[in-house]
Amino acid sequence: MLEKHPLTASVIKEWLLEKMIASLESKSVPDDFKEIMRKEGIQNNRVAELIDANPRFLFDVFDKNDIVIETFYSIEEYFTSKIENEKSSKLFKTRKECDLWGINLAFNLLEKKFIETNKI
Repeated sequence: MLEKHPLTASVIKEWLLEKMIASLESKSVPDDFKEIMRKEGIQNNRVAELIDANPRFLFDVFDKNDIVIETFYSIEEYFTSKIENEKSSKLFKTRKECDLWGINLAFNLLEKKFIETNKI
């Protein structure tokens, strides 16, 4: 997913790195270590692991870029999602599966948006 959407991956990795560095602010972590983290960045495989473990952490990134993932829970104990005018045609047994569907669609939409607007 990250390799297929390099512009979106870049934004996500930058956002994630800044969150990680901000979390170190309250600790006595040297500035040079933070600078090394910024230079080295975060590898795609690590980001993919985070997405797999908890796709919902990306909702803030997509919200910030005006792509809102709405997740609904039905009485029949299934989840479904909607992004812009596209709704999932599948019902998901778990919220995580539903969130992953939404994240995949959001990657496509954000990449397209960056390409169309030459943003980044």
